[in-house]
Amino acid sequence: MSFDRHRFLLTDAAGLAAASAPTLRAVSADPVLGPSDLPGGALESSLLEALPGKVPLIKKTWRPPNFETPVSYFNEAFTPNDAFFVRYHLADVPEVAPQGWRLRIGGEGLDKPFELTLAQLRSEFEAVEVNAV
Repeated sequence: MSFDRHRFLLTDAAGLAAASAPTLRAVSADPVLGPSDLPGGALESSLLEALPGKVPLIKKTWRPPNFETPVSYFNEAFTPNDAFFVRYHLADVPEVAPQGWRLRIGGEGLDKPFELTLAQLRSEFEAVEVNAV
């Protein structure tokens, strides 16, 4: 039998998640920040905070931004984008003016370089979701 990535994602990965289910807690009104067997004080120092476009995430540090996905989302096959972790490695998060922002596309593969505005990217292209492993 050849290795089939699609079959793995549908069956084997689900089996692995089910096998580890006893260590996970179900989603409840009281958010699950982590497993109960963590060292004392680990969960008490975690705070939930929502960033723009995100559900409340576990805030570890503000500068640089370091937010973790709550454990309750690990019961799902895929983490939703709005629950995905946020990591910056630099404390200086750049401020970008959307009106002046441009995506410049060029290089050896193009006869003529071009650029797109943020408004063009949002209105002239179909939004798609891709599952990455």
